[in-house]
Amino acid sequence: MDDTRSLARAEALVELRRYAEAESLLGHVLAARPDDHRAWCVLALVHDGLGQAARMLEAANRAVALAPEEEWGHRLASIALARLRQLEEAVRAAGEAVRLDPNGWRTHVQYSLVAAQVPRLAQDAYRAAQRAAELAPHSSDAHFALGLTSDATGRHEEVAEHYRQALRLDPEHVNALNNVTNLERGTRLGSKAAGYARALRADPSAAVPRENLELMAGQFLLHLTGIAAVALVACAVAGAAEDLRPGFSVARLMVGALLVAAVAGYATRVLRAVPAGALRYLRSRVVRDGALQVTLLLTLVCLGAAVVAGVAPWGGEVAVVALRPLGLLAISVGVGRYVRRRD
Repeated sequence: MDDTRSLARAEALVELRRYAEAESLLGHVLAARPDDHRAWCVLALVHDGLGQAARMLEAANRAVALAPEEEWGHRLASIALARLRQLEEAVRAAGEAVRLDPNGWRTHVQYSLVAAQVPRLAQDAYRAAQRAAELAPHSSDAHFALGLTSDATGRHEEVAEHYRQALRLDPEHVNALNNVTNLERGTRLGSKAAGYARALRADPSAAVPRENLELMAGQFLLHLTGIAAVALVACAVAGAAEDLRPGFSVARLMVGALLVAAVAGYATRVLRAVPAGALRYLRSRVVRDGALQVTLLLTLVCLGAAVVAGVAPWGGEVAVVALRPLGLLAISVGVGRYVRRRD
């Protein structure tokens, strides 16, 4: 296979997300044609697909050095810089791509996506997204950019419709699926998790819906912890009313029964809405994610303490003693998850 055909084959493999095979082919192409800027651009896409932002930037910069008047290298450099959270540099690279190809909708989309993350450039980002949609009205990426920049500029009444238009044009648009799910604030937890799972099915390598799905798992566990905390408080009150005397208590037994029913009902409702593949993924994540492990442990300890408080003869005293340390631990875990989500 000659180098031209190998490069075309590598581009096709990137489209299929077969990045390792594409990287191998590109190694042969670049060994024979190290000054082929297009091959470096395709290699940058490979590194992006593999989650290697720094290497993506290196490949994009090599393409820019070889062909500074071609917009593609600048645009890819902007994507890589955004992945590395170097937003000002990402905006400059995207602006250069727009300068080189002012009639190319992709350059305007990239500028809008990175400029939207810089508050002082939000209006410029919105105008760039509008221009992209004018140039390519059937591009799902252009309408997604309009949704993102509408949000950044306070045009909140427009956001959902732009995302929905992106999904009408491409039902598997990962970022639109993720952001539409984010907008469903009143939706049940299981339904939101299903939305993120749908985005991951469209692109299993997508980082944002994966992170959101993991955050939903943590939120689910904290909800169970909250149910257990209410049961502990009720058992503590019942125990205090009985002067913490040991012995079985009808009131505490009722609390224990209600706890089991509430946990079973809530967990069943949420888990039924989450696809089986997403549940398997989350089980595997618990093994590797320390934050999820801590949250799961807290949930199990709280539920265990609440059950003991409800059914054990000395349960009232258990509830009183457990409330303070478990409450403080629950607050610290909840704050930690909130900070993680904000970051």
